[in-house]
Amino acid sequence: IIGRLAAAGIAPANGGAWLQPVALETRRMRSARFVVRTPDRSAMDLSADVAMVGMGASVALAGVTIIDGGYVGEAGAAERAGDVRSGALVLYRDTDPPALPQPRPTDALTRLAALARAGARGGLAIVADDAFDRRRAAFDEGLVTIPSDTVPTVRGIIRESAAKRLLEAPAPLVADVDVGTEVVALTSHNVIGILRGARRADEYLLYSAHWDSFGHCRPGEPDEICNGAVDNASGTAGLLELARAFARGPRPDRSVLFLFTTAEEMGLAGSRQYARTPVAPLDRTVVAFNLDVIALYERGNTVGFVGAGLTDADSVFERLATGQRRMLEAGPMTRMVVRSSDAWSLLMAGVPSFILSGAIGSGTNGNSAFRDYLATRYHRPGDELLASLPMGGAAEE
Repeated sequence: IIGRLAAAGIAPANGGAWLQPVALETRRMRSARFVVRTPDRSAMDLSADVAMVGMGASVALAGVTIIDGGYVGEAGAAERAGDVRSGALVLYRDTDPPALPQPRPTDALTRLAALARAGARGGLAIVADDAFDRRRAAFDEGLVTIPSDTVPTVRGIIRESAAKRLLEAPAPLVADVDVGTEVVALTSHNVIGILRGARRADEYLLYSAHWDSFGHCRPGEPDEICNGAVDNASGTAGLLELARAFARGPRPDRSVLFLFTTAEEMGLAGSRQYARTPVAPLDRTVVAFNLDVIALYERGNTVGFVGAGLTDADSVFERLATGQRRMLEAGPMTRMVVRSSDAWSLLMAGVPSFILSGAIGSGTNGNSAFRDYLATRYHRPGDELLASLPMGGAAEE
């Protein structure tokens, strides 16, 4: 990436350096004990219904009060209540309330941070029974955090049926919690280049794409490597081409930043680090565009608009889509993608940030290809460079 940027005439952006270090900490669950006592002193052992990690290798909480946090962030939610400040263990929903017209400007980590700042010692997200085993697997494989994340001493998930038993039981409930966690620290890097603007160099446009995938992801199988050709070598290649095109064309008025993030697949860690330690002031970053999964569909599909309704830019993109005789839309697929992309990290930091993609429009030319990709190749060894990969949609975007 650095070689291609330098050859194109792009300069390093991080104080003369290409690389921005991103410290990562992987926390793997090694053991979890969760025993709840009711007012009559009877005990419920729900250890099989939770998955947890702790801030340290061994964490024990004795007699911690359990409270219902509801949808954290809503008016009257438990992180504002006095019993949270006393050091409670909060059961909460880490999804949006039903029938919300658009995603709230919050996510699982910001909800955990709200609980931690209010004094909660632990937070357990309530997870539907049919999704629990899949979510638990992430705790076995390891949750990735960055040191500046604010989280309670214990974080985890609880099976919905078990949470229902607790929340319907007589209060007060207290729990004894013991968590064993393996903590592994490592450092990766974002790559950041800049093309200085001709007239307003202290204002910035930002283009991003994540360069990471999974590497060895299926040990023991004939093909064990998840190459990530579409997700997201295609976006990385697209960003390199944008850098080359900008550098060889007329110098833009504003400066242009090219941000290649690490650890997107590990919870948007690279983009979250950039949002907390940006190389250019966020309040002077006019807009950010994220490229992800671009080589997948042909021209002419409706334009899925990730970030719709969250800033005042919607009308701008409506004009652009109309100019291509296409429809701009924000359907269920765009809502599914918004919190799982690097665009979200910048949105949460106050920068208008978007993905515009035919892959997640509702038209069959893109949407069906995306759904087929999710079902057959996404995060699997089959995500390889194929001669059949269509490029028309990427060129049009």
